[in-house]
Amino acid sequence: MTGSWKAPTPDRRQILALGAAATLLPATPAWSNDKPIAETQRGRVSGGIDRGISVFKGIPYGQSTGGANRFQRSKTPRSWRGVRETVEYREQCPQVGILLTGIYASQQPRQGSSEDCLFLNVWTPKVGAGARPVMVWLHGGGFESGSGSGTWYDGVNLATQGDVVVVTINHRLNVFGFAYLGEIGGARYADSGFTGILDIIDALKWVKANIAAFGGDPNNVTVFGESGGGRKISVLCATPEAKSLFHKGVIQSGSALRMRKRDDATANARRLLENLGLAPNNLSRLADVPTQKLLDAGLAASGATNASLPGATSFVPVIDGKNLHRDPFVPDAPSESRDVPLMIGWTRTETSAHRCARSIEFRRHQCDARLETRDLRAGGQGRRTDQRVPRRQSGRIAQRHLLPHHDRRRRARRSRYPARQPAQARRRQYLRVLP
Repeated sequence: MTGSWKAPTPDRRQILALGAAATLLPATPAWSNDKPIAETQRGRVSGGIDRGISVFKGIPYGQSTGGANRFQRSKTPRSWRGVRETVEYREQCPQVGILLTGIYASQQPRQGSSEDCLFLNVWTPKVGAGARPVMVWLHGGGFESGSGSGTWYDGVNLATQGDVVVVTINHRLNVFGFAYLGEIGGARYADSGFTGILDIIDALKWVKANIAAFGGDPNNVTVFGESGGGRKISVLCATPEAKSLFHKGVIQSGSALRMRKRDDATANARRLLENLGLAPNNLSRLADVPTQKLLDAGLAASGATNASLPGATSFVPVIDGKNLHRDPFVPDAPSESRDVPLMIGWTRTETSAHRCARSIEFRRHQCDARLETRDLRAGGQGRRTDQRVPRRQSGRIAQRHLLPHHDRRRRARRSRYPARQPAQARRRQYLRVLP
């Protein structure tokens, strides 16, 4: 099922999901028709050669999560006979799409969305030879969006430069991965608030069992991710079942100290059921809800955020008492990962990329909404002006007066641009950026 396309305002998590690791950026592809073959526990797979690197795309590590499998732990994929061709990316988890422009346009997803989304991709310098370090990339996008199957996450350069085996994965997100129904539906739904992380754990189990056939060392696995990917690694560090599945971690521009409590998560689930028109004692009907309808109901329920977890939407991993027993890093570091070295940092120019990638049309659209709000607050009637300014000057004004700033910068700006003037004059100054 391909989700309906919308173009909401991108937030930081959605944009940062797209441009994290420069070493993953691909050069011009030089694809070969040669077919490297690797043996997995479920059957043989064939890939392709890209600039000397063997590439396998769309290897299943779990069955479809739709229908009766919704909100359940994923099932082991079925075995197959012969050789399965794995040369194309497979579907991502259903999510709200964002219209990507400028430098992000090449990351626009093309493989569609489906609840049958548990696939991974492998890049290796040589199949079945050596014991190279393994690097498993967890994509950004918070816990609600993103995919490991995008152009920017191509692993050829990293596999070449580092002589490593690179793995990227797709997994469940948003309402499909973190709607906690355990308090409402009992033991059958005990994993429902954590299935997105359990998918990652199942992918790491696949790596442990199969990566040697791709030339990787299952005893030298590094998980690395940025923004939402870093938060997922933080959660893995506190998850008992993930212990020994990875040996090093790299958290870029996004760690997670706390996760959702059961009471808050149950309240979110009740809002979800209300939006779907389902009674709490009739959860079996969830299996029949169309994918898009469930996604829309989840988005509506996500409108309410919780003050105990600032910046998070309603559907994030839950401290359910079964899979996760505590906050990842509050009040201290978890004992489950005490022997796992962590590298923690940030991507230096991520905010610059986020701001510069916006088209002038998108910037003006955002300014329009903010300016009308400010005009009404100042006592106006949302009036517009026909006065135009050059595009370059418009961008400077928008950046100077409308984009959010740290308080320290705001104080410095006020000293340079005094605001002691009549409200009507200030409104005219702001409205200059409108076409």
